[in-house]
Amino acid sequence: MGSSEPYTVYGHFYDATQRKPDPSQYLNLLRKFHPRANTLLEIACGTGAHLAPLAEHYAVTGLDVSRTMLRYARKKLPEVRFHHQNMADFRLEATFDAVICPYDSINHMVRFEDWVKTFHAAKRHLNPKGVFIFDINTEYRLRDLGGLPAWARRFGENYVIMKVSVGKDGIADWDIKVFEREKRGMFRLHHEVIRERSFAHERVKRALKACFDHVWTYDLEGWSRPKATSRRLFYVCQ
Repeated sequence: MGSSEPYTVYGHFYDATQRKPDPSQYLNLLRKFHPRANTLLEIACGTGAHLAPLAEHYAVTGLDVSRTMLRYARKKLPEVRFHHQNMADFRLEATFDAVICPYDSINHMVRFEDWVKTFHAAKRHLNPKGVFIFDINTEYRLRDLGGLPAWARRFGENYVIMKVSVGKDGIADWDIKVFEREKRGMFRLHHEVIRERSFAHERVKRALKACFDHVWTYDLEGWSRPKATSRRLFYVCQ
């Protein structure tokens, strides 16, 4: 993920510019594959936006590499324990019934070896019969986003503009500009580039099968089997 922490700039505006998370997808999968789960760790938990609704159902813990995002998570969930670590090589003195990585957070790691490290780290922190669930942006979706024009959205008196560009190496750069309104009608520009990368489904699945006994995959649209035009995939590992 590089030496510098992501979301040091955009993290301050993340909650205001993102849609309110819907926990139903993860809740349904958790109830299906581990109905007796009680403890849950979210890696790459960000501001805790996804963890907050799950905290109503599980004893939750959060982990993220961005101090900025964790600052907001701790304010949102003061009773929850958070850890400042990288999801590729995290080590905690605890195990959990479930480890999750929602909202294509794993895509932020642009080296496949770091994906594999994350799979093994998650496995190490699972209790017997524990489940690891994550979702990804597919290569198809990132290429599709890279072909679209920039989009803008107003939030309050501020504006956010995003543009995705995909290089020959498959790395997608999310160029994010936030124009924050100040006094006398002036705007302050905040700028950050967030990187994402995806890898072929079969490659991901092979790496997961080398780590877990059972792996299930779902296309988010219709909860069907993955296909060449799948945009988002869910992986359930046990």
